[in-house]
Amino acid sequence: GATPEEILEASKPIVPNQISRMKFIIQVFLTTGIMYEDIVLFIQNLTFDEAQKYVILTRLRSATHFDRESSDLLTIAQMMGITQEQLDEIFINGNLIE
Repeated sequence: GATPEEILEASKPIVPNQISRMKFIIQVFLTTGIMYEDIVLFIQNLTFDEAQKYVILTRLRSATHFDRESSDLLTIAQMMGITQEQLDEIFINGNLIE
């Protein structure tokens, strides 16, 4: 008795809350063509104050995993033109990498 919209929503894959660093780096490239080094360079060239950039870069370089709802991730992704749909794809498909 579900509507077509409800069936479509129920059939969507669940977006994981976390992804390992290795899987994230690989899947960002596979989904967007953006290499890890490009992300670091992008952050280094931001007009943020040096302390803020240092914190973001330290988190990026030291992370063992990435959280889907991380404010750093969401902000940098938006600034780099990565959509919410692409982030979902990164977390879904990235977690399938062996």
